[in-house]
Amino acid sequence: MGVFSKSGVNLGVCAYCKCELDETWKDVLGFEGRYQVSNFGNVRTLDRVCHNHNGGSYKRKGGRLNPTINNNGYYHVSLWNLKNKKSEIHRVHVLVAMAFINHIPCGMKYVIDHIDGDKLNNHIDNLQITTQRVNSSKASRKKSSKYVGVSFDKSRNKWTANIYYNSKRKSLGRYNCEFTAYVSYNKELKKINNEGVQ
Repeated sequence: MGVFSKSGVNLGVCAYCKCELDETWKDVLGFEGRYQVSNFGNVRTLDRVCHNHNGGSYKRKGGRLNPTINNNGYYHVSLWNLKNKKSEIHRVHVLVAMAFINHIPCGMKYVIDHIDGDKLNNHIDNLQITTQRVNSSKASRKKSSKYVGVSFDKSRNKWTANIYYNSKRKSLGRYNCEFTAYVSYNKELKKINNEGVQ
């Protein structure tokens, strides 16, 4: 049984033309020889030799991991890190992007965008690298305001302006006018750009 997207698309089929594709596997960066990720957005463990407390060893057969959905709506998997002997949570779309489109995680400067807006569709055809600001702008089009950085606060009946940079949110106040809130956002954006903060 394959992994399906929110819209019911079998992720073992090309997201665009629906043709059957060969599933390609690559090592998960930092977990070479233990875990692999595919261009369909699947993650698997590899066959390996394990050691028990008595000094003996045994073979463990690999297999596909079943991802779970985190609080933000993304598939994630738990990977065992041999170096620090701890389990680590990794978002599947980031693993796919690192393996197939050379994404290098760098905080919030560059992020992975799901082209069709479906967070569960981690097929390589559906992923692209973009800036956090562009990604936020894309998401904002589904919200209450047509302007980036502006949203409507129903509880106060006001328009609010917020801006994100250096992984922090800065509130720019509440306004009666939607456009005035956007002017405030744009003014702050220009200030940030002049200071060299992206």
